[in-house]
Amino acid sequence: MSDRYRITREGAPVITDAEIARHADSERLLYNYHRALKPLYKRPLYKDPKMFIALVIIVLLVLLITGEI
Repeated sequence: MSDRYRITREGAPVITDAEIARHADSERLLYNYHRALKPLYKRPLYKDPKMFIALVIIVLLVLLITGEI
């Protein structure tokens, strides 16, 4: 068992300011924030002709398998 995770009765160990500063990476945090705000796709999947056909095929397969059609 590693010493990274310790469960003790005393509670969590006190973290010093030096340890916090060593792990702080504000540039990476800002990069992740801006990346999370951007949509994954430029346009919705249903407006892309290839993806629309793929979605229709998937829906039809699901309907055929479940016996709805």
